[in-house]
Amino acid sequence: MAHALKEEAQVAVPKDIFKTFVDWLVDNGAKFPHLYFRSYTADHRGVHCREDIPRNQRIMYVPLKCLITDKMARESRMGRMMMSIERRLSAPEHNQLMVYLLEDMSKTDPPSFHKPYYDVLPQDASNFPVFWTDEELSYLKGSTLPREVEKRRKVIRKDYDVVCERFPDFSSKYSFQKFMWCRHMVGSRNFTITVAGAKRFSLVPQADMLNHYRPRQTSWTFENSLNCFTITSLKKLLKGQQVMDSYGKKCNSKFLLHYGFAVELNREENGDCMNEVEITLSIDPKDPLYSRKLALKPFSKIYRVTLHYESDKSFAALEYARVAVATAEELNLMRRGRINVVSARNEVAAIAFIANVMWRRLQGYPTSWAQDAALRRSNKLKPYSNRRNALVVMMCEKEVCHTWIQCSKISNQLLNTPMQDRWLYGGARKFAYLRSAALERRISLALTMLVGIGPKHSSHVTHIVDEFVGEAAVIASNDVPRFLGYLSSALRRY
Repeated sequence: MAHALKEEAQVAVPKDIFKTFVDWLVDNGAKFPHLYFRSYTADHRGVHCREDIPRNQRIMYVPLKCLITDKMARESRMGRMMMSIERRLSAPEHNQLMVYLLEDMSKTDPPSFHKPYYDVLPQDASNFPVFWTDEELSYLKGSTLPREVEKRRKVIRKDYDVVCERFPDFSSKYSFQKFMWCRHMVGSRNFTITVAGAKRFSLVPQADMLNHYRPRQTSWTFENSLNCFTITSLKKLLKGQQVMDSYGKKCNSKFLLHYGFAVELNREENGDCMNEVEITLSIDPKDPLYSRKLALKPFSKIYRVTLHYESDKSFAALEYARVAVATAEELNLMRRGRINVVSARNEVAAIAFIANVMWRRLQGYPTSWAQDAALRRSNKLKPYSNRRNALVVMMCEKEVCHTWIQCSKISNQLLNTPMQDRWLYGGARKFAYLRSAALERRISLALTMLVGIGPKHSSHVTHIVDEFVGEAAVIASNDVPRFLGYLSSALRRY
């Protein structure tokens, strides 16, 4: 039963502190009879199955009285006073919870009701980049992430200054470092739930120990009929298996910035890669059509691009690129708002426009993807270390860059290669002899062949992808065909 958790707490967290936490949960009505906790290090822990758990079974109940919500914070003395400064804070709900936690944690006579929970919170937050040293941030050279880290530090510092202005003794009680620690405990551990019809930001002891994994293994909610936060299995879970939560679909740079870790294979079940690269696209002021193009898009804009042609973020960047490379005739086909494919020439040029920016991004990294991969394979980097997390983020950014560059090379080669006799796999063990004269049809057909031709006949298009070798082939071998397949589909409509 739930009490058995006490016997399985690991030594990395002091047993008496962990035992007190489990006793506190059980004594206040929490239930988790099929689970036990493991502590891997002082600040890394997880939840595991004591036995096989079937699909669609509630596996955890945490009563409302054990939760810490922004409503509790706002109803406290300092919370009511903070309501006058909420508009000046970057994240009002988070800041309310942070100030409440800092005050509640400092209580000694009597101690806070939630003290057993506070005692098991990770005390070391050095895995979050805002706490990294200059040397550690140098691991991210070439990425835009250090700029985001500095921006985040400034935002949190501004919040701290606003709170200190409202409460003059706050800075003498709580340092900026402690404030930042609390910000990341709240930001990385809070759940958004609905209690009695009202949206609440809440900390849920025990539930926040579940680590991240995609696809989801569990779902969580607040069940008002039970007055409990509950977690339910979405698939069969096996004895000894770690029980995971999903922190959502995010780029690795976001996982590292906000949660302090990176996912080595950050993909969905369908193969979608969540990683992104931030790029800046600009229209050339020397372009004779400059003024016409500015009527459609701004001079310069920042985009976060994925390695998928069909993603919304990539589409937004492609819209801009279509305008940037457009001829006068192509501009006549464009209007403000959504800008779709206008021609094969324009689309391939737009991809090349983005690929050129990606190439410049690659020049800014001190190491290549291949060098990074060799370092990762060497096992010289400790798991979960800041160095390894930084390496994973950098490799993921380079993967996106290489994918766009290779897709540009292949699509441009196809556009400029006379396509005469081609065999296309028909799907029912038949091949149809096709000939295309129109430019759009030629590239569409060739791209369709690239992703759909049968293995026995792959030599028909081998010359098209001669350059797709070496490092780039290792990086993007699964994503380039998919990218080109969606491009082909888009071009067939025009």
